[in-house]
Amino acid sequence: MITRTYKTVETLPLQADVYGAETPSDVPKPAIVWIHGGALIMGNRAGIVPGQLDRYVDAGFVVVCIDYRLAPETKLPAIAEDVEDAFRWLRSSGVDEFGIDPDRIGVVGHSAGGYLTLLAGHRVDPAPSALVSSYGYGNIAGDWYSKPDPFYNTFDRLSKDNARRAIGEDELVDGAADPARRDYYLWCLTWTGSRNTHPQKTLAKLIRQPCSSTAMRTRTFRTSSRSTWQVT
Repeated sequence: MITRTYKTVETLPLQADVYGAETPSDVPKPAIVWIHGGALIMGNRAGIVPGQLDRYVDAGFVVVCIDYRLAPETKLPAIAEDVEDAFRWLRSSGVDEFGIDPDRIGVVGHSAGGYLTLLAGHRVDPAPSALVSSYGYGNIAGDWYSKPDPFYNTFDRLSKDNARRAIGEDELVDGAADPARRDYYLWCLTWTGSRNTHPQKTLAKLIRQPCSSTAMRTRTFRTSSRSTWQVT
């Protein structure tokens, strides 16, 4: 594994772990940018399943697991910028240092990472060669995410103070270091107050901004020899 810092925000380094670049190759290798999940609140770049990583590397891919700044300390427009900046760095540095083919870069993400994978299809230019969103969010501003969840409301109710004890002012990239961040996520899902004061409402509002304020492109991605799907 090779670890590199792809950008720094004030004093916070955003890093990438690169796997599979140590094995020499006569031809440039395809690359996978892997984006972790965790509701945009939790998780970190080390969360890739080892067996999944091994299969990618054994198949000849260079795998690049990236940091991104986490909510709610960081809002979605800045998170999207992190993804874009990771691609810029990879395409500028990855060819020489990691032996990748800049025209064969795909994205794989899970859950919130799946949402960012789909977002990369809109925001990254030139577009990734492939997007694989595993149980990713399609509409993060919808009722399913901004209204109380019936399943999670069967859990013991958390107080606001307890839920927010792991939430601060400083931006961060490691949402797995403090397990209490999960409590904030669960509290958001079990909120029963006014929808106008729902803790996810601000995030949902911000999530609409990149799609409404940025000229978006419709791209068709082939998922098999017989099917295609579009991101608009």
